[in-house]
Amino acid sequence: MRQQHNEDQILRDLKAAYTAAFEGALGKVLLDDLAHFCYAYSTTESEDPNIMQRREGRRQVFLKIMAMLDLDLNDILNHQEEDYD
Repeated sequence: MRQQHNEDQILRDLKAAYTAAFEGALGKVLLDDLAHFCYAYSTTESEDPNIMQRREGRRQVFLKIMAMLDLDLNDILNHQEEDYD
């Protein structure tokens, strides 16, 4: 029970750190940049398997960030639309 409490606290602390790092207008800019760099909007497919693996690795990191922020790709796309309105 105590270990679960510690793990829950660690997860809450991590989520708070991710939120602090990516909040506000600058956070939106960073997430948008990372989304493009990490192939969030496009396929990671490549004829070269090494390139494809590298792209998939980037994508996994981005998905981790999104999960820690409790966001999905639609949330990022909505932020972009708001910026252009």
